[in-house]
Amino acid sequence: MGVDFIIGDVTTLQADAVVNVINYELKDGGLVNYAIHRAAGPELKEYSGTINACPVGGAKLTPGFNLPASYIIHTVAPLWRDGNEQEEKWLAACYLRSLELAAKYHCRKVAIPVICNGGSDFPFGKALQIAYDTCQYCLTEKNMTLDILLSL
Repeated sequence: MGVDFIIGDVTTLQADAVVNVINYELKDGGLVNYAIHRAAGPELKEYSGTINACPVGGAKLTPGFNLPASYIIHTVAPLWRDGNEQEEKWLAACYLRSLELAAKYHCRKVAIPVICNGGSDFPFGKALQIAYDTCQYCLTEKNMTLDILLSL
């Protein structure tokens, strides 16, 4: 169990769950969201319409549909404003809630794109450190038995 960094497309990875970044209405999360929807198929869009909204830092689970992963864990990332709006706390919550859902559904391997590495203007170095630290916290302090693949 541990955290590994990879360069690759999360939609092609053999994992039990893949994390998707979305907005609170479970839509329009950017390039990763688009790739996941394209790979999962139209059933994902249809299914997503039946789920209630999700708050920033929250997470929801759907089937993986046509992905190699059994599940897609959708999380709502914060937008970077100025660093004084608790953005770091909310970003850490995205990883924590996503990994808690993965553990609840007995996932062993989870693929996660580095959240906020796209159009949110979140500083990449800060986002990467939060990703790694929160994943390590889940493994060591929360005793989750997961293999975590952080995709750059």
